[in-house]
Amino acid sequence: MEEIEGLEDLNQALIVKERQSNDELQHARKELINGLKDMGTVHATIDVKRMGELEVKQFLPTCKQKFGKDEAESRSALYCSHWQEELQQSSWHPFTVIMTEGKSKIRYPVPELWNFKEDKKAMLQDGIQYILKQWKTHKRK
Repeated sequence: MEEIEGLEDLNQALIVKERQSNDELQHARKELINGLKDMGTVHATIDVKRMGELEVKQFLPTCKQKFGKDEAESRSALYCSHWQEELQQSSWHPFTVIMTEGKSKIRYPVPELWNFKEDKKAMLQDGIQYILKQWKTHKRK
């Protein structure tokens, strides 16, 4: 009986430690995202992508075909703005609702650490390696 209680205590301690470690990692990830946003790098391999926000450049090719080069940029910005407003309305559900961090009522872009070279979500490790590489490069100059 004492052995079971000891194992339960150990299990509980491990659960608490895991939650603390996870909280620390999430905090580090948020700090890295905030730091990268402040850097404002152009054409970076690892940077911040605003998930849930439309990109004007995705509308541009279709607008060029339909309206021509002269009008394409203004039209693509107009369409992008219109659809971004639609997406932010909580009453509009064109697709299945996916909850992020338990929040589904308010729709707003969420900053995410992104690997633009591989076009996928970047791991915390990738972001730290990228920052260290940038730091070493600037340190040499």
